[in-house]
Amino acid sequence: GHGFIPDPDNQQYGSLGISWKLSPEIGEGSYWTYGQKDLYDIKIHNFSFHEDSLLEFSLPECLSITRYDSISGEELAPYRRLSAGGIQTYILIKPYRVLIHKNIPIRSIGVEIMPAYYEDYLKKQYPDEYHNPVEAFRKIDQTTDFPEMSRLLTELQNYRGDGIAAKL
Repeated sequence: GHGFIPDPDNQQYGSLGISWKLSPEIGEGSYWTYGQKDLYDIKIHNFSFHEDSLLEFSLPECLSITRYDSISGEELAPYRRLSAGGIQTYILIKPYRVLIHKNIPIRSIGVEIMPAYYEDYLKKQYPDEYHNPVEAFRKIDQTTDFPEMSRLLTELQNYRGDGIAAKL
């Protein structure tokens, strides 16, 4: 939806995952995603729209952490300005609505963690140490002071492995 079409020949981010390109009538650039079952998704955006665009997504419940290197827009419910240069989290439980401004590239790397991972898998793997990460995501919200996460997201964005190593 929203003007993206499959781009199976795009190997820019490695052989795993699914690449999409934006229809030239709507904008330019690409979007890549890799998901592991119902546990998590990794998403890399590098595109821009020719016109201001109001987008609505019915995404599954998840915890999201994203680093925006470039963006201009606003999340609408609740209202929050999207800005480049930092780490942003959100806890998605309902449809996500966002206004993206035209001709400003959206360049980002993000990870969405699903409840099957943070409520089930982690709790089983670390029963004595488990703390629900929802509150930690709320505390981060928007910050420009999280160099460790920025470094981790950069490593993830630059990784080009394949096979079991890439899946891990």
